Amino acid sequence: MSLLIDSVIPRAHPPAECVVGQDVVIHAHELTIGPGVRLDDGVQLVGDRIHLGRNVHVGAGADLRAAHLSIGENSEIAAGVKVLCADSFSTGPAARVCNGVDIVARSFDAGRLLYVGPHSTVGGGGTLESTATVRIGDRVTIGPHNLLNANCLIDIGSDVGSGQYVSIWTHGYHFAHSVLDGYSTAYEGVRIGDKVWLGYHCSIMPGADIGDSCIVAAGAVVAKSFPPRRLLAGVPAREKATFEQPPLTDDQAMHEVRQALAAWQRELVWKGAITDSSDERWSVTLSGCTRVVELWLDAAVATSSDRVAEDRIVVALDGEPQTSADGPPVFVLRRGLLLGPTDELVEDLRDYLRRRTMPCGDTRTFTSITPLAFHRLQQATTPTTSGEQA
Repeated sequence: MSLLIDSVIPRAHPPAECVVGQDVVIHAHELTIGPGVRLDDGVQLVGDRIHLGRNVHVGAGADLRAAHLSIGENSEIAAGVKVLCADSFSTGPAARVCNGVDIVARSFDAGRLLYVGPHSTVGGGGTLESTATVRIGDRVTIGPHNLLNANCLIDIGSDVGSGQYVSIWTHGYHFAHSVLDGYSTAYEGVRIGDKVWLGYHCSIMPGADIGDSCIVAAGAVVAKSFPPRRLLAGVPAREKATFEQPPLTDDQAMHEVRQALAAWQRELVWKGAITDSSDERWSVTLSGCTRVVELWLDAAVATSSDRVAEDRIVVALDGEPQTSADGPPVFVLRRGLLLGPTDELVEDLRDYLRRRTMPCGDTRTFTSITPLAFHRLQQATTPTTSGEQA
């Protein structure tokens, strides 16, 4: 580990292939910045071995300070975000860290498609300790105003989500309750398994271990460990039910997908598209371009060599698609995959499927088409010529 306070750090200039705003400062012993990186006004990076993957966007005034800083490709760091990690900070591809986020920890390591909601904090006291580490799996959503108090290890699995105002605590004490008087302090890590949902305003206390596929109800306080597939509720949280959810049959699953695609069509009309449907095919015209959306049970059949590939978007329940550079974009819902080329319509469908709990692809953040009514408002300008009146 390099101790930054003990060395003079030469200032480096960002490479020419980046889009760089005004007053951007980078301090680095090593620097690797991929193509398509955008650094807005006032960005400051400090540390050894900085790495920004291709197409990373760092918003205005963001201040990221960490040895071994590494941000995966296609990630977005919002304006004003602050990061301070004394040893390592890394995210996988497609991380989105929203405005007002402040991260202080010895080590922070997150996987693919991380989302950290507005005004969330990693810190909250004691996060300059050697034990202050955070490990996060793939496809994790940390809701707005969350607090991760990482004095000890916080270990979060993959496919985890949380509501607003969730807090995770790894230490607690009070001066008036001294260990010399027989009281105890709490210094213990927290583990959260895969596919866990943490409801609005719940609290996870030191030492808690939440098993895979658990749901923590709004307002619950989890103060001990629970096995997988439990509904936890109350103060303190207790087991209220167990989950043994059988998977849907193919017919049932296809029905759910049809419902989602029908709802997506209605949203597209609101956004300015023209749609038409019959059986398992939907026609969508947007900005003068027409695409055909097809629903299939098996992606391999849908993309077989005798199929015409032009102007199609394939949505399949399962299977192994046969893809090529000039083939259609293919969603494989049960496997969470999106393969092939993309455009604004493909990304809008991807975002809508994510909202219907069928996310596909984890190498890009989610985007959607802006409805015409909102687009007009966003494009409106305020008169600035003297003499003009509102």
